[in-house]
Amino acid sequence: MRYFEKFITSLLIILISNVTISNQVEYQQQAYNLDTTPQISLSSNQQNNLVIAELESSEKSPLSLSLGYTHSCVLTHLGEVDCFGQNNQGQSGVGNSNSVIISPQTVSNLGLGRTVLNLTTTLQGACVLLDNSDVKCWGEDYGRSATPVTGLPSNRVTSIFSGFHSRCIITNSSEAYCWGSNENAELGLGNTTSGRIAEPLGPLSFPTNRTPLEFIFGADHTCSLMDNFSVMCWGKGNYGQLGNGASGNLHSPSTFVKLPAGSTVVDIVSTWDSSCALLNSNEVYCWGSGVLGLGTTPSSSRSTTLNPLKVVNLSNSTFVKLVSGNHQVCTLTITGTSQCWGRELGGNLGRGVGSLLNQYNHYYDTPEELGIIPLVGQLLTWMLEGNTSVSY
Repeated sequence: MRYFEKFITSLLIILISNVTISNQVEYQQQAYNLDTTPQISLSSNQQNNLVIAELESSEKSPLSLSLGYTHSCVLTHLGEVDCFGQNNQGQSGVGNSNSVIISPQTVSNLGLGRTVLNLTTTLQGACVLLDNSDVKCWGEDYGRSATPVTGLPSNRVTSIFSGFHSRCIITNSSEAYCWGSNENAELGLGNTTSGRIAEPLGPLSFPTNRTPLEFIFGADHTCSLMDNFSVMCWGKGNYGQLGNGASGNLHSPSTFVKLPAGSTVVDIVSTWDSSCALLNSNEVYCWGSGVLGLGTTPSSSRSTTLNPLKVVNLSNSTFVKLVSGNHQVCTLTITGTSQCWGRELGGNLGRGVGSLLNQYNHYYDTPEELGIIPLVGQLLTWMLEGNTSVSY
């Protein structure tokens, strides 16, 4: 699965749009290994070595972007969703049978007069939360047009999250319901299921007086940022993905990640088999396998830890956000710099073209400053001013 691996591109597509033209998005075309499938709709600008993705209408500007495996969807300021890319399972949501959607097209069947509040993608699909609290999905499990999710709880849905093949919602009563893939108990329902769960089940059982704020998804595990800014993880734990000091699976949210005592989590992200947390101490801790930032020598093998460990060699700048890929994590700082670590797969760490020639598919476990994005400072400033939110 590669849909997270273009996370840097997703940031650039959304964030740079404000400093160029509202309906065009530009980024440096240097070290990215783009698929032949147009997950990003591009046209060349040879004069400044940029590529441009144009939305369907000049009146639209992007608010958030969410990437699937080979498709992308954009939430616009009009409350509409435009998608493009692979469409063999209807993941672009445009209602036709074309195998590939080359340029962004507006998702159909969201409802007359309805506005999209949240957008999120799975491996081969997407879901939205509408202003009337309805949830609609398309692609895997749902078909080629936006389809209402049945079995929603009676309380109003306030947020939706998804990743890989799983989806979760949170209601105005702070209860959580999940559906989708549950082969490794990643839905936290207390059991495993061989097939897909078609409707939201729950509410999930959390420790007394604790409620979830958001969900993030690894390949076979799920984590939640809690209302006291701690983290809980469940699902598959064979590589330490749950951060509780053990390698066993958990069928429900029952243990907290063993972060330093007294710490407050500011942000969390997950990769395939690991997760990382940004703390209020301006430190980053990671656990699991593969993307840990431990400062080890580049290697074809990956490190594993059952307990969260502090990422080394980070800058002294103030971190404001983490972003993750399938096998990578990057920091974003208040000064507009970024450091990345993880698995090198075709330029996804932003280390420059030279890194592609040798040690492809190696793990670079020492955070290294991103060298190919000259506009990060402008992007970050714009983001901090509240102009956008980015989905992963």
